[in-house]
Amino acid sequence: SLIQGKPENYLENLVRYYRSILANPSIENNIAINEIGRSLYDLLIKPLLPLINGKKNLLIVPDGPLSLIPFETLIDENGDYLVEKFNVNYIQSIAVANLLRDRKYEGERQPMLAFGGAIYDQVLNGQNTIETDVQLSELTENTLTLLDQGNVRSASEALGKLGYGSWSNLPGTKVEVEAISTIVKNTNAVMGRDVNESNIKKMSASGELGNYKVLHFATHGMTVPNFPELSSIVLSQVDREQKTEDGYLRMEEIAKLKIRADFVNLSACQTGLGKLYAGEGVVGLTHSFLLAGANALSASLWNVEDESTAKFMVGLYKLVEEKEMTYFQAINEMKRSF
Repeated sequence: SLIQGKPENYLENLVRYYRSILANPSIENNIAINEIGRSLYDLLIKPLLPLINGKKNLLIVPDGPLSLIPFETLIDENGDYLVEKFNVNYIQSIAVANLLRDRKYEGERQPMLAFGGAIYDQVLNGQNTIETDVQLSELTENTLTLLDQGNVRSASEALGKLGYGSWSNLPGTKVEVEAISTIVKNTNAVMGRDVNESNIKKMSASGELGNYKVLHFATHGMTVPNFPELSSIVLSQVDREQKTEDGYLRMEEIAKLKIRADFVNLSACQTGLGKLYAGEGVVGLTHSFLLAGANALSASLWNVEDESTAKFMVGLYKLVEEKEMTYFQAINEMKRSF
């Protein structure tokens, strides 16, 4: 077995390596993908087969490094992916399950609010000035203090010191939202410079943000492992926006939004990552959206490719609209299709 006889942190290292080679297919990597996928299947799934045979849906509550495993990709002895036999769904913890169990929204709501085609003027370039743990600790303490005092610029300045801040425009996100708007009738599409932090916060304060069944964010997104409080949805960043907000909709700010959505789709990079807490899974952007009022989310463990993501998302909404699938079913069907 790949697991036996290894150091205590071997599983975490193995998962990290597995995710990296899944994102970079090649003849050599595919051999390793098959070997690791098979080993993880035998370790995590095979002992449960007597309990799950005959079932169709799996709800996985992962903990620790298991939170970062894409279980859909695990391979059985016949060479089939787990997602070929089951619809796979995740929940972060029993506490989150209890939160969502009885939360149902009533009353009329509009179908969808979709954000895409944000404008990035590369206002702040990454500086990479943090080189030691002591510097990181000081930066974290100072930034959190400034944020508590209402200094919105401190987050973007800290991100710059951590090497973040230069964002390219994503033309595919505009195409993605336009295509989705033709599928989901009466979609409210917000595009370009209007995909900004001030606008979203105003929509929340007025109650408009809570008037949609689905929220779709086709933007940049990021997780900051060494400073998780700065993990953000990256919105339009132009000179006008920087005067009032910094363009980073952070975890804390997301949690304060007033959402009444059945589904939030984070069509962005690495939105599924976060900081690991024992017993609580990955606490990150997804957790913040659940606290804000989302009942379900789609997020990514990887950097995502602009064009293929657009194809995935368009196919997802087609299945929901034309085949009357749930979002849970449609996401799994699109994974099988890909």
